[in-house]
Amino acid sequence: MDQVTLVKEQLDDGEALLQLLASEGFDVRVAFWAKPLDEENWFLYLSTPVVDSEGTIRAFRSIHRIIPKQRWRWLDPFDVRVLGTSDPSTIAALDIMTPKPSSQPFATPEPAPFPGTWTRRAELGELRLGGPAYIYPLPQPAPAA
Repeated sequence: MDQVTLVKEQLDDGEALLQLLASEGFDVRVAFWAKPLDEENWFLYLSTPVVDSEGTIRAFRSIHRIIPKQRWRWLDPFDVRVLGTSDPSTIAALDIMTPKPSSQPFATPEPAPFPGTWTRRAELGELRLGGPAYIYPLPQPAPAA
């Protein structure tokens, strides 16, 4: 995939991967597509406590064990990068996802789950961006029966 544009199919494959990882019990705290300023391609960043507790290689092994369970048209396993939960990029993305208290008189005390969004920040933590980044909503747990 020699391209510099993130396409809807990549967003869809990323969302499907997040669903698959959640169904396998792989904990992802934040996920986003970003094109680093010094790279030509987009990468799907996954922040997981596995990096913190077991290291980057173990996180990649776990993800690459799960990835082959589906046919991907627009997601290459080499497009995936992993981050720890204390990585500055993780913290910046979580800050974007966190609802901010409103001073409006009719503000909702418990806002709906984060819907996913594009951000046009020049950086996410220490990651300098070469364009906007897309931050995914995380899969919601299934309601209790």
